Amino acid sequence: MNNNVTLETIRENRERLVNGRVNYFTELVKIAVSLTNEMENEVNEEIKGLKSMLVLETVTMMTTSWRNTLPFNLFVSKKAAEFVGKLGVKDLRNHDYSLKIGMEDIIANIEEPWFLSVAENLNDQDVAKLNKALKKGDKALNSNVMLHWEHAYTGKMFSNHVMELISHLSNSQASEDTISEKVQELVNKQAIVWILKTENYVLTEKGYKDTRDIDWETAYKECGIDLCDVSKEDYQNSFGKDW
Repeated sequence: MNNNVTLETIRENRERLVNGRVNYFTELVKIAVSLTNEMENEVNEEIKGLKSMLVLETVTMMTTSWRNTLPFNLFVSKKAAEFVGKLGVKDLRNHDYSLKIGMEDIIANIEEPWFLSVAENLNDQDVAKLNKALKKGDKALNSNVMLHWEHAYTGKMFSNHVMELISHLSNSQASEDTISEKVQELVNKQAIVWILKTENYVLTEKGYKDTRDIDWETAYKECGIDLCDVSKEDYQNSFGKDW
């Protein structure tokens, strides 16, 4: 993410960011829909195969762009907010995945039950990273050792929904306005959530690593992941419904 753009600025300009993303994706979807429609009447199998590859390439471009979209729908789990709050991080919404946690704060709390409840349940790889930082005397710890920047609406979900959307729009001979409306519905689904690493383990264990066939909210609740109070308000503002 551009370090010159604060997450506060992103939140304040959410509508502008969404509109820009919708305009960009709409043009790509229009190309993919046009190619799909052409394939219906194409008799040359090689040309049809080439156009199919172009459609897939378009979806790949959109998915790659999606994964790097500025986080205009950023939330924080209740447990993650409470955990980092005790380590001196007041509002995770103001930090992205480059966040580092001061080692002095970690050392001062390393024997506290609330800290151990997370540290002792990290997997071997993350425990090794924590121990290495402590042994080296690092001044800060990468947040990804104990926290996870989680694309709740995952890239795979987005990619699948784009493919479904292209198929639906091509079959219905949709107008440009309809295409734009459908793309906006898709863009508005963005959801990135700061969660504890241990919460992410639960998502993976329950089969929710890459996709949530129901929806991400249901998957989170099934895994016992709740949003903090501020993020519940943000959720309502983003999606027009209560968490």
